Amino acid sequence: MFSTLEIETIRVYTSDSYVEEELTSEQSIRIQKSINYILNYK
Repeated sequence: MFSTLEIETIRVYTSDSYVEEELTSEQSIRIQKSINYILNYK
C-alpha cells in the first residue's frame, strides 16, 4: 500500500495547535512498516 510512497512530514494535532516534523527517509520507512503492520494485523 505505502511501498511506493514516501512520507515527508508528519503532523500531530493538539487541542491548541499542531506540531509538524519533517521526516528522514529512514523514519519514513519505519512509519510505512508500522502502518502496514497495523493494517495487516489479524
